[in-house]
Amino acid sequence: MTKNYISIKKIDQKYLHDILRYYPNIGSGRKNYSAHHKRVLKNILLSKKYAKNKTLNKKISISLN
Repeated sequence: MTKNYISIKKIDQKYLHDILRYYPNIGSGRKNYSAHHKRVLKNILLSKKYAKNKTLNKKISISLN
């Protein structure tokens, strides 16, 4: 049985909100941390899927030859 999905463990980013609450003068970096975190997770998943498909296609082309 093959695994047809890719998953990633989500890490709680609440500590970033706590840091900003305790130190409001921090003015650099992203303000929307949850959206940034989702974007990063999506990019990681897409790159994992691409790498998996790339190796799978390579195996198929080798076996067909």
